[in-house]
Amino acid sequence: MDPVAHTLVGATLAETALRRKTPLATATLLIGVNLPDVDWCIAQLYGRDFSLGFRRGWTHGVLALIVLPILLALAVYLFDYVFGRRSRTTAPRALLGPLVGLAYLSVFSHSALDWLNNYGVRLLMPFDGKWFYGDTLFIVDPWIWLLMGVSPVLAHTRAPLSIGMWVLLGLAMTLLIVGTDLVPIMVVVVWVVGLTAIIIIRGLGLFRNHLSRVAMICGALAITYIIGMMGGT
Repeated sequence: MDPVAHTLVGATLAETALRRKTPLATATLLIGVNLPDVDWCIAQLYGRDFSLGFRRGWTHGVLALIVLPILLALAVYLFDYVFGRRSRTTAPRALLGPLVGLAYLSVFSHSALDWLNNYGVRLLMPFDGKWFYGDTLFIVDPWIWLLMGVSPVLAHTRAPLSIGMWVLLGLAMTLLIVGTDLVPIMVVVVWVVGLTAIIIIRGLGLFRNHLSRVAMICGALAITYIIGMMGGT
């Protein structure tokens, strides 16, 4: 999946009340859902051919799924220990146990979503380079964007800067969808209707006090969509 989809998944997970498990829970989820893509940063240093042979391997495989969450949780915990105590004296400290759980959830979600598309992922790396393909979701999937964007938009569109950032992201997504002949007209119509619905809900201030429930419903719909796509293939 693309980085936007991963990030929106992390934000939706945070809105399901997981952010209340411990301080820095949201940060852990947002970093974790993107952490395996650190291989992209490394690959860019060595060119396209190296990238094709290196991507979705070491940082997406079974060893990384075990090690990366622990490293992430420890890094966040140490960050809070070193810097958090300087900026606050009475606020609660981050809890290592919940941080580990959230780190595993977010990192696992990344490899799971990458497996679900036709690019695939080498889940057994570094022990075996075999590719696994879910052939279920598109690498850029507008319905994952739409469903995973609902609760983050409703939760984080109060300050003018955040509203502006979400508007720019929505416009970029829309241009990407409508700007190609490969997208069927019905997909464009459904996307515009869905995006308009989110804007109206935000404008009317609906569900502001029920964001956890909204996030869980959107997550359930996304899982239903994935199951349907998997059954169709």
